[in-house]
Amino acid sequence: MPRNENLKILITVFMILTIIKIFTAKVGLLGDPTIQLVVKPNLTISNSYIMKGEDNHINREKYKGTWYYEGKYSVITGDEAGFPGESLYDLLIICWWILIIGIPIYIIKESSNKKGI
Repeated sequence: MPRNENLKILITVFMILTIIKIFTAKVGLLGDPTIQLVVKPNLTISNSYIMKGEDNHINREKYKGTWYYEGKYSVITGDEAGFPGESLYDLLIICWWILIIGIPIYIIKESSNKKGI
């Protein structure tokens, strides 16, 4: 397969994973072991928002005003033992990080090979 085709495939996969990364997150509820996969209302780099601690006044004040505490998201799925496909979701996010580092390295490597460096 030509090198240019490899780069196109990597960038296509990266773009698909980017859409998943910027629009979804794992949210852990306050005082509840439930972990939910949600569609975020705003774009963020982070994909994990776990509200730790008991549901009490101190913790409610700590998280008050955040989109994840206020429930400003759409739930895709969730369960007390983690949501179905949670490990796959985590793997997709890890792949995104690998590609964001790997694609520039691949481009630099291919450019230096073309120049004979």
